[in-house]
Amino acid sequence: MPGRPPFLQVLGVAILSYVTLTAGQISGQNQLLDPRSQIIPLDVPRQEPLIIHEPKDVVYNPDGEKKYAVMQCAAIGNPEPTYEWERDSVPVEVGERYSIVGGNLTIMNPSNSTDIGSYRCTAINSVGKEISRTATLKFAFIGEWDRTARDPKTVNEGSLLSITCNPPTAHPGLRYSWYKDDNIVIPDHRAHVSDLTGDLYLASARESDAGSYRCRATSAAPNANSNGNTENQYGPPTRVTVTNQQNLFDTQPTMAFRVEDVTVVRNPTAEEDEESSVTIECFATGRPIPTISWERLDAPLPPKARPSNSKLVITDVTQDEAGTYRCTARNSLGSVSDEARIIFNSPPEFLDFIPPESKGIGERVIFQCPPVRGTQPLRYTWFADDQAITSDIRIKVGASTLTINNIRESDHGRYQCHVQNEYGTAQVSAELSVRDIRPRFYSPVRSVLAVEGGKAVLRYNARAAPTPTIQWKKGTSSVQQGSKYNITSDGYLEINDISMNDAGLYTVSVLNDLGSASSTGEVRVAQATVITTSPSDTTVDAGGLKTLRCTARTDRRLDVTYTWLVNGRRLEVNDSTQYYERGSNGDLIIKNADPSLSGTYTCSAESGGLTVQASCTVTVKGTETS
Repeated sequence: MPGRPPFLQVLGVAILSYVTLTAGQISGQNQLLDPRSQIIPLDVPRQEPLIIHEPKDVVYNPDGEKKYAVMQCAAIGNPEPTYEWERDSVPVEVGERYSIVGGNLTIMNPSNSTDIGSYRCTAINSVGKEISRTATLKFAFIGEWDRTARDPKTVNEGSLLSITCNPPTAHPGLRYSWYKDDNIVIPDHRAHVSDLTGDLYLASARESDAGSYRCRATSAAPNANSNGNTENQYGPPTRVTVTNQQNLFDTQPTMAFRVEDVTVVRNPTAEEDEESSVTIECFATGRPIPTISWERLDAPLPPKARPSNSKLVITDVTQDEAGTYRCTARNSLGSVSDEARIIFNSPPEFLDFIPPESKGIGERVIFQCPPVRGTQPLRYTWFADDQAITSDIRIKVGASTLTINNIRESDHGRYQCHVQNEYGTAQVSAELSVRDIRPRFYSPVRSVLAVEGGKAVLRYNARAAPTPTIQWKKGTSSVQQGSKYNITSDGYLEINDISMNDAGLYTVSVLNDLGSASSTGEVRVAQATVITTSPSDTTVDAGGLKTLRCTARTDRRLDVTYTWLVNGRRLEVNDSTQYYERGSNGDLIIKNADPSLSGTYTCSAESGGLTVQASCTVTVKGTETS
């Protein structure tokens, strides 16, 4: 992203995070307390997330080799951001088909019915969040051809022969070729296949041009497989007859069609490997066959231009390639010309970033939206916490400026300048840190239930400047940093090896030169889950029925979830499963037993973030029931 700094630091301000408790698999130990106060200074500057890689539009080809689609997103921040994704404003739930790794959303076996739509990611940490721009996931497809029989064509020898392709609808587009009597027609100075319509043009028809013609259309999607010559790739045939002419006269060139203007809209969310190329087409007939040349009226042909007979292709088009282009068809009897314009439009794109500001209470700050590249007119809007800002007695919103007078503590945070035109929207963030903030809690420590043998993390959200120090206590005794307790750089309290002795009230104090603030939360401890009825090794006859028993005892305040694994792989049990069904508690019923089902079966009971397991061996005797 152009102009963005590698890291925007909030000077002299510490943002401490929101609080939850989590549980992990760690065995219990005795609690260690120290009467001395444990003070942890927060020296590491905290920074709200800043998105550095925006999502790109993705076209998924269901017929391609890849059986997944990836929506990309990456941000920097301190603490390191976590990510959430939404599709059409609905949160994406991580599961078997959806995973988020390093900010990227991977969709396994994408479905046109459930996954097509607009996606955006949110990068979150304890300081704040940033929302990406929107990118789309669309599916490549080719519709059905119109199978109505094509009318035969009769053309005089020496005249222009044109055959309409009339291709099916498709996304993202089509690549065209033509076949005459099963032999491919190779485009040259006499044969032109339009990239725009698929139509075929032959200059100065010959008797040998008579035959049956078919248009072939294949997907222009990335990594599309065009080798499978399926019947659906071909349109219905057109029979061509060429009438012999006894006397053929030379003729001046005439254009086969008008050269058309091309409008290019730059898409900043297009996939990285998608080139914004432009093709201008020009074709003429005559005797002798005309040659075609290209020129640019207002400047030399750009270096990226590739003239090739009836086509001028310009890759990676920018504003520099906009202008008027002329094609000229010549033969020994004369010439004819036509002109077309390349019109370039683009959504806004910022050329710089907004530097962070650090101000005291009562002062004034002016944020200036940086220079923008994009098609006029441009419209500016300023946002704070996803809400549009309007002018009032203290805040003034200009065309591209935001002025905040008589700064308050509540003005601390991130602001965004949004600029919009007909073709899209861009946004850039501005950071305001307010100095001299008395410690204050925005989210207190919450009371949470932990599990024996697990791990608890106490989080919260507080703000203070200058940078505060953090002190934790259990009851009236200060917590000592060590193997039992860990106070993180964010000021969180991690309690390892949870036992019943860890239950109680925990208080965090945030202190700086301006004062202090405290918040207390309760840690409640639940008994660890244990399996009381374990599955036993068993033998079952082929075609028979067997129930594997599994029951776990858990704290009444916790829910327990049973899953089964076969040879280490998770077993999906539902109404359509041929060999398995669920019994009472965590029981698994094997039905229609087959020797292929033999193996190690593991019952897994999860509760409060901890998992316990018990295994058995199942042997199925007899002949396979295939």
